Amino acid sequence: MKFILRTRTTRGIETIIKVLSDNPGFYAFMMNDYLNPRDQHGALDTWSVLPYLAAKTEGIKLGPFVTPLPARHPVLIASASTSLDHLSNGRLILGIGAGNPTLAWDKFVRLEKDPVRVDQTDEGTELLLRLWSEDKVTFNGKYYQTKEASIIPKPVQKPHPPLLFGGGGDRMLRLAGKYADIVSPPLFRASTLEQYEQVKKIVLDAANKASRKDKIQFAYRGPEQAVGGSYPDSKVIAGKLEDATKAGASYFIIGFEVDGLSESVTRFADEAMSSYS
Repeated sequence: MKFILRTRTTRGIETIIKVLSDNPGFYAFMMNDYLNPRDQHGALDTWSVLPYLAAKTEGIKLGPFVTPLPARHPVLIASASTSLDHLSNGRLILGIGAGNPTLAWDKFVRLEKDPVRVDQTDEGTELLLRLWSEDKVTFNGKYYQTKEASIIPKPVQKPHPPLLFGGGGDRMLRLAGKYADIVSPPLFRASTLEQYEQVKKIVLDAANKASRKDKIQFAYRGPEQAVGGSYPDSKVIAGKLEDATKAGASYFIIGFEVDGLSESVTRFADEAMSSYS
């Protein structure tokens, strides 16, 4: 099982760099992409911070968790993610979602209702993949249009950087089956092993229809440290890891706050990761 470290905010950059430089074995580091920092300290822009981290780290994969295509135009994401893939020497994991109005995006940009945002994510992902793979893309969608658009150079990773889908609605899960390389069901939809298996079935049924069932891997989410909260209960973490193993998950995602990040990562590595190395 591979471990993914996630932070809720983008402050404390030097702390993050030290943790990643002393990496005890995390496969990837992913950073929330929303404008509401959820605490009084604020937050830096995720897509500005990730290239900086790419220049300061080696080996570990990097990416947003997750970037909302309806809020960030897919053409701009295609360009920025290609640049990040090059700057990191092929270490990008692109997390994709439909956007969540409760995370304050709607205070800055207009977000449509859920059905429309999912349609935008579907169309935007198709455009993104075409921009990554085709020389000139003319796209006439309902929400996005391009005329002989080119992203040059193409990403380092072939056929493209892995896509991680994080949505929990049925339609987003089916989109994950259609497009995703990694599926990370949210806690509200897959907080138990039984729920997780139900989610997997929806994804895999869609993947089978798209003839890509063998291309899907799943991530299991562990506890998420609350803003200003203490280290999650070790027994809860152990239970989630056991469920992840039973579910056949390829990845385990753990979320810690930047405050106390070094101590939390060290403790997690000693108590949990060491048993799965």
